[in-house]
Order: sequence, then structure tokens, then C-alpha cells
Amino acid sequence: MRIALIEVGHWHASMYINRLKDSGSNVVAVSDRNKEVVAKVGQTLGCRSYIDFHRLLEKEKPDFVFAFGVHSQMSSIARLLIEKRIPFAMEKPVGIDHQTIEGLADLAAENEVFNAIPLVFRAHPMTERLLALREQGEMGDFTHICLRYIAGPPDRYPAWGCEWMLHKDQAGGGCTINLGVHFIDLFCYLTGSRIKTVYGKMSNLLHRKEVEDSSTIVVESEAGAVGVIETAYGHPGTEQYYTFAGTEGYAVVHGNAMEYVSKKGEKTKIDLEQADLYAYFVDHTLECFASQKKPIA
Repeated sequence: MRIALIEVGHWHASMYINRLKDSGSNVVAVSDRNKEVVAKVGQTLGCRSYIDFHRLLEKEKPDFVFAFGVHSQMSSIARLLIEKRIPFAMEKPVGIDHQTIEGLADLAAENEVFNAIPLVFRAHPMTERLLALREQGEMGDFTHICLRYIAGPPDRYPAWGCEWMLHKDQAGGGCTINLGVHFIDLFCYLTGSRIKTVYGKMSNLLHRKEVEDSSTIVVESEAGAVGVIETAYGHPGTEQYYTFAGTEGYAVVHGNAMEYVSKKGEKTKIDLEQADLYAYFVDHTLECFASQKKPIA
């Protein structure tokens, strides 16, 4: 399988590059507008490098593409790959407005083009354990979910060569579109229901950038479940705290520890394995493509 990566200046690209290198995957070419960045990645992977991804696609004719890029340009890259019928995986959010993204999803389905998005919390050990509890009848239907994820300050993005993440017209927003999408998706994935109502409050009060650094969203599913999703650029490290209420039980997750409380009040502590979710996504996506199975996302 001939694999290519395009727009590798994205800060997440290194996680894919490391896994592809470690697994001995056949990466034939990479592209990025930054000559220094793409030359370094090409050297790391031992492959050809291009400034223009259009030329890469024309010359290399890859069997599969991992695509990155500036958020505002992702939808045009995705459309090109779909129109050329090139199977691909693209970093979220794929675009900066839902109408365009929905249109791309429809276009990919119509053209039967394999595609995957790294909504990696679907594969998180926490998620797998929650679904197992529900399957065993110990969780019931999810009725109320709170998801809190506080990441580092926004100045890390310029340090990673992605200063565009601080400009709303290029990034589409701040912590909501960057972090919040994972948890909006997780809420829908766990409840198995579409969102009916959304309330939200965002602020850039802490860092005073163009994009928001604090976001709180309340969602209600068509089945009546309620989710509270809080994300922010604010903590020097990363803080994660999640709670899940179901008709048969309750679970709290902090770090790698889960506490499950049954309807009868019985408590169970569960250690969650640490997982490299992006390495998993790379392996899983390529395996699904090779076997023509639908990926997890």
C-alpha cells in the first residue's frame, strides 16, 4: 500500500508519522507548504517531499492519504480527495462549518470513497468499559453526561508552528472546534441519539486571543439525555474529569481511574489502561481500509 501524508505541518501529524515509521508502513511521499518542515519529515520517513500536495497526488498516485492542514482549507482538500476517489483519513474538524462538512460526508458516501476521522475517544479505554457495563445491564441508558477537558494555553500553537490556530478565520474557533468536537461526538456515540437542543457560552477572557479559550456547552439528545461539555485552553498541563449517569448505574473517571456505583450503591474501582489513541487510529484505519471494513469513525 502506497501511503502519502499531506500538509504535515499540523501539530498532530507527528503522532501519525511516529506510528507509520514504527510500523514500517510504506510511506512514499509527504507534503507541506513549509519547506523546512516537509524536508525534515521526508528525511524522517525516508520518502519524497513536496511543497504542493496537488503535485504529490499527481506524481505519486497514493493508495491512501492521511490529510491534515489549516482548518479553513481542510474541506477543499477533502473534496479534492473525494473527487479523485482517493481513500483518506483527515484530522478533525474537516472544515469550519457544518453544512460544508455534511455535504462532504454525503459526497464521500455517494462516491463510495473510504474515509476516516480521528474521533479517538470512541476507542478510549473509558468508552470501551462504559459500553461493556451497559452491555452487561449495569449502566442502563445514559441520562446525564458531564465531560470536562482542560488543555494547555493557546501560546503552544505558535510554538508548534501552527500560529493560524489563534486566528478565527483560519481555525474556525478555539477550544470548542478543536477539543469540544471530541466530546460532542462521544456524547452522541454513547447515547446513540442525535442532538436536539444546544445551549452554549464561550469566552476569550483568559488569554484575550481572537478565538475562545473557555467553552461550556449543554446539549440534549432526541431521547432526552443531557450532556454538559466543558473545554478550555487554560491549564499548564491537561485536566480531565468525566461523569456518566445511567438508569442502572453511575461512573466517574478522573485520569486513569474509574469508579462505578451500581443502582444499589455498590462501588467498584476500575483501573483504565493507558492507550496511545492516535497510534491505534493509524493501525485501525489502515486495517479497515485493507479489509474494506467501516472504521470506528
